[in-house]
Amino acid sequence: DAPRTHRTIGRVPQPASIDARTPVTSLPGVGPRVAERLAHLGLRTAGDLVRHLPMRHERRLAERTIAETLQQVGEEPVNVRLRGDVARGKVRPGPRTMIEATLDDGSATVRLVWFNAPWMRGKLHPGDRGVAEGRARLRNGYLEMSNPRWTAEDRAADEPADGADDLRPIYPASEEIGAAEIEALMPAALEGVCAAMEDPLPEVYRRERDLMPLAAASNAMHRPAARQQLARA
Repeated sequence: DAPRTHRTIGRVPQPASIDARTPVTSLPGVGPRVAERLAHLGLRTAGDLVRHLPMRHERRLAERTIAETLQQVGEEPVNVRLRGDVARGKVRPGPRTMIEATLDDGSATVRLVWFNAPWMRGKLHPGDRGVAEGRARLRNGYLEMSNPRWTAEDRAADEPADGADDLRPIYPASEEIGAAEIEALMPAALEGVCAAMEDPLPEVYRRERDLMPLAAASNAMHRPAARQQLARA
């Protein structure tokens, strides 16, 4: 049978619930091209996505000012999220075209660098405001982010609420589809699949051995609150 995409209550169509057998094309943001790229990794359903466990987790800092981030980051890369205004930018042509921009939030600046990213041409102009998210490290005493994800935003946009550091899942990926794209699809799959997940182990068995329920363990593998929870999952 064709997959059910919605059910109707009265005259108001409601989204169909997501379970392990739901095709990835029913998830937000997945069209035919993305579905084809996911299929090359064996990911055809929401259940496949949930079973596609991260290969590792990286520490991700909550959003801070650039000056505060400078105090937290060393020579080892750390995932960060920084908000500010583009102070300047330039393109360095060559065998590996490099696009550079300086992001300023009033407290300090960070250097943004993209290699072989032609889609970033023309997207950054002095005065533009946005958020850069990705791996940052100190290079010669200066904070630098390589190939960050850039999201432009209106100057009038609300400032983010205070958050906490967390662990970012890094998924097995391919040249066709990256780990960040897979990460973006996971919340919708997790919510539906985990809600309907049946645990094959009896509750008494789990309680005697202090084992997490399967749904909780699956959710924690993708969205751990702490390293201890991740180890238990």
